[in-house]
Amino acid sequence: MNLFPFKFSKPTNNNKLFKSVLVALCGEASDKGAIELAYNITENENDSVNLVNIVEIKRSFPIDIEIESLTFEAESILKNGESFAQSLNYNAEAELLQSRHVGLGILHEAADKNVEAIILCLPHKTKYGHFDLGQVLPYLLENAHCNVIIWKNTDKKEMYSYIQ
Repeated sequence: MNLFPFKFSKPTNNNKLFKSVLVALCGEASDKGAIELAYNITENENDSVNLVNIVEIKRSFPIDIEIESLTFEAESILKNGESFAQSLNYNAEAELLQSRHVGLGILHEAADKNVEAIILCLPHKTKYGHFDLGQVLPYLLENAHCNVIIWKNTDKKEMYSYIQ
């Protein structure tokens, strides 16, 4: 099952684009394509790719509070990501984090893991009827210390399933 539509030709010196990649999962079908992309662009396909999902905690709560519904949803997203990576015979390290701002949490994790690229799964959102990038992507593009790759699902059937 190849969700990643591009095929990289094998270079003679076996160098790929990056040595380490962090994939920020959003819980949509685009997660699978982003995970597959991560393994196609990393130097060693058997190395572990870092999967992360950030639970955003409002300022009115202590940062270490556990909100069960949000934690359960984030754990489910990470479990699905790990399962998909394992179905492709890849290793994945998944981590659930809490932060006041999702973008900041991703950047801190990328710095801690010393990754060369962040792959951000971009869900299809609209605001006032127009496509909206949200707050995380512009923040990452402005502040990231490494490469940022945006992965957006192009499956029109799934993207517009709410129209039915």
